Amino acid sequence: MCIRDSIKYDQNVKSTSSSKTVTDMPAAQTKTQEIDVTLSSMTPKRNGYIFAGWSTSANGNVVYQPGDLYDVNQDGGNVTLYAKWEKAKYTATVKLNGGSYNGSTNDFTISKYPGEEISIGAPTRSKHNFTGYKLTMDNNDGDAPTSVTQSASGFKGIMQMGNFTLNAQWTPWKHTVRYDANAKNDTSVKGIPASQSKTANVDIKLSSDVPTRNGYTFLGWNTQK
Repeated sequence: MCIRDSIKYDQNVKSTSSSKTVTDMPAAQTKTQEIDVTLSSMTPKRNGYIFAGWSTSANGNVVYQPGDLYDVNQDGGNVTLYAKWEKAKYTATVKLNGGSYNGSTNDFTISKYPGEEISIGAPTRSKHNFTGYKLTMDNNDGDAPTSVTQSASGFKGIMQMGNFTLNAQWTPWKHTVRYDANAKNDTSVKGIPASQSKTANVDIKLSSDVPTRNGYTFLGWNTQK
């Protein structure tokens, strides 16, 4: 007569937990005495936690992983394998978009547990003003950070159960190119071009207007008088 053991899987979630729902739990299995059985390959999922493996007690260490061989004989008894959980961290990815942060131009990540504050200062970029970060949730999944404050000084918020990306936003410097007649009080000067606006790192063509002055030939423009 074959002796059969029962292998049951326990979610191992405390009743006081704020994350009680577990999905993809394996169904119970039957093991015949002296015949090894392959544990279910299903990996349980729980919001805010990472499944670490199976233990033979609620507070024990991980002993088995999904798909492992189970070779213990219970002589017709039952065994319960308990899910072991590790609290998950979530990640903010910071994209500098041409700027630098703490001396580095590389994009970077910061990982925090839900409920922890995440604080990221303002990056810098030559000839640009930082206007803040644009927040987007990764894969449109998870919970956005709460208590968010954003400004030109950076980003602060409370991490929730969701990964997100912060894209640095920039406004390039602008300055005005003005044309000076450089003729003291000579009222005969005509055709001085109107002022032009120039954006940093973007070339412009100077006005094609050629001014005139009685008794003089216009030679061109200089940056000094």
